[in-house]
Amino acid sequence: MFFFWISFFSSINETPFLHVIQQPFLATSNYPLLTLILIQLTYLKMSMSGVHPIATIAVLIEVLIPLYDVINHKASECSW
Repeated sequence: MFFFWISFFSSINETPFLHVIQQPFLATSNYPLLTLILIQLTYLKMSMSGVHPIATIAVLIEVLIPLYDVINHKASECSW
């Protein structure tokens, strides 16, 4: 079953479905606590629906890539 999910989600970059999954994460990008809660809920929901945890991590890695710029920009604004 693990290989089924990996093959299903490995082609997610080539579909508009990736943008659908990314929208909630991009909407909460200004609220780090909500983003972390959303990551946890996504992980829990996908695990409970039968998706292997490694496949879930692979999906979250692809979904969270656009947030790298937001996080880096906020970190550079912070004056330590």
